[in-house]
Amino acid sequence: MNKSILVKGLLICLVLLSSLLVPDAAMAARPDAASHLIAVAGDATSIALSWRDNSDDEDGFRILRETEVEGVYVEIAEVAANRTNYGNINLKPGTHYSYRVNAFNDDGDSAPSNTASATTEEAVVRVTSPDGGEEWAWNETHNITWTSNGEGFQAQIRYRYDDSAWIQIATVPNTNSYSWTVPNVNSSHVRVAVRLLLDGDFACVDQSSTDFTIRGVALLIPVVPLESVPAAPSELACSYHVPTVTLTWEDNASNETGFRIERKTGSGAYAELGTVGANVTSYDDSITPTPGTAYTYRVRAYNGAGNSSYSNEREFELAEMLAAPLSPLDLAAESVSDSSIRLTWDNNGSNSGVEVERKTASSPFAKVAETSSGDADYTDAGLFEGTYTYRVRAFNEGLSGDRIYSSYSNEASAAVSAVTVEPPESTETSETSSQTVLRFYIDSTEYYVQGPSDTAGRVQTMDTAPIIEGGRTLLPIRYVSEPLGARVGWEAALDQVTVQLGGQTIVLWINNGTARVNGVETAIDPANPAVTPIIVPPGRTMLPLRFIAENLGCRVEWNAALREVTVTYPVG
Repeated sequence: MNKSILVKGLLICLVLLSSLLVPDAAMAARPDAASHLIAVAGDATSIALSWRDNSDDEDGFRILRETEVEGVYVEIAEVAANRTNYGNINLKPGTHYSYRVNAFNDDGDSAPSNTASATTEEAVVRVTSPDGGEEWAWNETHNITWTSNGEGFQAQIRYRYDDSAWIQIATVPNTNSYSWTVPNVNSSHVRVAVRLLLDGDFACVDQSSTDFTIRGVALLIPVVPLESVPAAPSELACSYHVPTVTLTWEDNASNETGFRIERKTGSGAYAELGTVGANVTSYDDSITPTPGTAYTYRVRAYNGAGNSSYSNEREFELAEMLAAPLSPLDLAAESVSDSSIRLTWDNNGSNSGVEVERKTASSPFAKVAETSSGDADYTDAGLFEGTYTYRVRAFNEGLSGDRIYSSYSNEASAAVSAVTVEPPESTETSETSSQTVLRFYIDSTEYYVQGPSDTAGRVQTMDTAPIIEGGRTLLPIRYVSEPLGARVGWEAALDQVTVQLGGQTIVLWINNGTARVNGVETAIDPANPAVTPIIVPPGRTMLPLRFIAENLGCRVEWNAALREVTVTYPVG
């Protein structure tokens, strides 16, 4: 009897023990918690979130926001697996919000991330037109315009004249513009006001800075200005590609009928070559020049009042007569790696070199390289996933640097697969760690990469060349981030770029001179607020190189003579 009781007791203990182990097994199958959650207010009605994904088995992430009850969070959205950012919109202006993020899969939710908070900006509206001093006539149509700092508002537009009460014009979606048919009011003391409403509640208001005038049409006396002689063009320049001298100039007038182009040969007299219409700033002169003979050009604008003064004179003299080379034949393109394409062709005779041009489906042809005399192949490296189309043309070059080109070859295309650069598992370095060195050149799509395992270095090609804007270098940041192992995120709804490397996080916004570095507002260039991230055709985001690189722990050096920027990581 005692033995039976003992066996039953052991069985009960085993059942209880197995039931206690089940939750731990289930917990082990849940994804790891997200971390490094950051919240940044974009404007009066939006906050951007970003976080670190620490799991590889999540089905997605739940975005939770604190309710009006402190410590109580409710789910406001779900995003897909591997997503690390979210834009929370249609928020209330001047309001504090706190967030958490949970990873989840079929076995349940992870532990919550850290809590991140941000406060939306106070709502602001600014009437820009009419802003005072304008004179509008009855029944004319004019645009009332304003600026604001949020989405989801309704705009209530009103006007008043003399000492009248405010008269409502319309309530419309906040598009920052409204076409208004001017009412039959005679007054020189008129103002327009714009009130922003959010869910029917008043948010903010602004009105014209000073009075403007509304008059009856009969009171408006049209003034016909006397036509004046146009301003003279300037900066006349010329270039030569057989058999054409191409002239270009700066148009400094707004009232010209056109431009007259003149040329003289040697010490002879000027003669008019022809005319072009208003706003045209180039002219092609097809001539067969005699080597050693100077040809001098000048341009002036004209209209009904007469001719402007002449532009500067520009002299052209050919050192030798060049013969055009034959067009290259049989251009072929072949993918030779996941990031490079090799081109081959038949030179079809001698030449001074060959120019290589490339395009993608979303961009026009652009020159990417030129070869030396006799070369008939080129390898285009550093490419990203996609299909690339090429064409080449030969050229002969004279002693003075003038060139004459052949016609283009046939076009040839090839595709490369994606190049994946994984971020490093750790950014810790020792004094003996190897460095990554990048060299970029202003207005050049070629750049130099030397990595820890690539001591010889290599030349790569980017699709958009670095530029100088506001005295600072801007370039597509992917060509810095990928060799260093940094992560770059883009939030189109907020025009926001996030760059992360190790423990450093930089958040920037297009056309905004202020960024956030590890959550702290930081001026990109305190001495020049005009330095901001920009977007250039065909949609490439350009970021200020020095600000990004130095805040990621890089050393940045500038060589003015070579127009070269060198980025070294890590510094030590």
